[in-house]
Amino acid sequence: MLTKHMAACLVVTALGAAPALAQTSTMPSASPPASGSYLTQLGQNHYLASKLIGTKVVGSSNESIGDVNDVIVERDGRPIAAIIGVGGFLGIGEKYVAVPFSALQFATREQANAMAANPPATGSTATAPSTTPAPSARLGAGPELIILRMTKVDLQNAPSFNPERSPAPGTTAPKQ
Repeated sequence: MLTKHMAACLVVTALGAAPALAQTSTMPSASPPASGSYLTQLGQNHYLASKLIGTKVVGSSNESIGDVNDVIVERDGRPIAAIIGVGGFLGIGEKYVAVPFSALQFATREQANAMAANPPATGSTATAPSTTPAPSARLGAGPELIILRMTKVDLQNAPSFNPERSPAPGTTAPKQ
């Protein structure tokens, strides 16, 4: 459980630090820059990674697919995948699938309902819902829903995620 929260904090740090580091000052500074920049509150497009864990994942037609069980983060802090739990009952028999983080769209219930009411035409490229949450969603500092343009069957047929590290090139895995 602690590792989930640590991973979630790493995701938040990476997502929050990138825009801050990309900003440049237009005025010359008279004093040396501070030793670091600190966030004092969430920005409009920020989510706490800890709030992603357990968030419901729905398909583009608003059918329930599963929920986020964990987030995979690169060593440099970039989130690369979300582990979605599919199927099962109360976590028993649940299958874990790692989905690229870029495939996820964060939304409010209203945005997901609007998307389901107006599905994209076949072959068209639909635009993602706005990433700015409604004021009610800001209180929990997490998205209400995550939209994934796949079906539950697609995820059930996808390869399972194995949390064990793959052996380094040129080495063999230890025998169990």
